[in-house]
Amino acid sequence: LCLVAPFTWAGFNVLYKREFGNLDPFSTIGVCLIIGSFVMIPFYSSAAGSLGEFSGSQWVWMIYTAIGGTVLAYYLWYWALQRLEANKTMSYNYAVPISALLWSWLVMGILPSSLSILGGVILVGGVYLTQTQRLVKRKGERFEFN
Repeated sequence: LCLVAPFTWAGFNVLYKREFGNLDPFSTIGVCLIIGSFVMIPFYSSAAGSLGEFSGSQWVWMIYTAIGGTVLAYYLWYWALQRLEANKTMSYNYAVPISALLWSWLVMGILPSSLSILGGVILVGGVYLTQTQRLVKRKGERFEFN
């Protein structure tokens, strides 16, 4: 599953950009959530029993996850996909671990390790490089820096 998911996600984004890029992002989210709900039906029975045991704060976080982490995030994703190339939009996936790191620090008080901070800096650098013009272009047999 871990090996297949990135390929299906990348394939979906390229297909969306090419075939459905003019659709309203909310419509796209709605269709994806409906399809995803059907895929999740086999797992519903094991999770449904624990919903009644949630505290008020857990419900708040669940609603935040549904609205902020799903609807808003995917709306922005499809909005960007309509305006940018698919490969440029995909590079923002690398911001997800940084976001998780920041939220775990702000919400749960978990201080990031120096290795996590270094990884975050490398990820930000990678996203920056993919969003800027090519640094190197081929000219004959040698490379020249712009």
